[in-house]
Amino acid sequence: MAKIEEAIALAYKRKAQVLAHTNGDAAIDLLIKAHVKAGRPRDRHTTPVHLQFVRKDQLVSYSDYGFTSSFFTNHYILWTSVNRVSRSGAVIGEAECRTPLQGLKEIKVLESIKEGKTVYKAGK
Repeated sequence: MAKIEEAIALAYKRKAQVLAHTNGDAAIDLLIKAHVKAGRPRDRHTTPVHLQFVRKDQLVSYSDYGFTSSFFTNHYILWTSVNRVSRSGAVIGEAECRTPLQGLKEIKVLESIKEGKTVYKAGK
């Protein structure tokens, strides 16, 4: 974690944009923590890449910190449109499974958020 924090702080000090490969919510947490520790600059256009597993609380942070999002939609369609079944036949992550149509609708919502459009209002 310390090396990530140092690298991001140095990039911000040099007025550079950070594009971070964040394939998973734990990696996104690391980037958010490093961004906060480096002073939370909103003008860097920090871009977490591969956000198909972003949590709702993390997405709120993106807006607060001025992050630019990058979703790899092909992964999202592939990983959410299939039923994940273990060797013993148990469905893994049943609550996260999506049909192809649900996946496409969710991608449209995420792309709208990326473009800065309001797609939902608090409390609804």
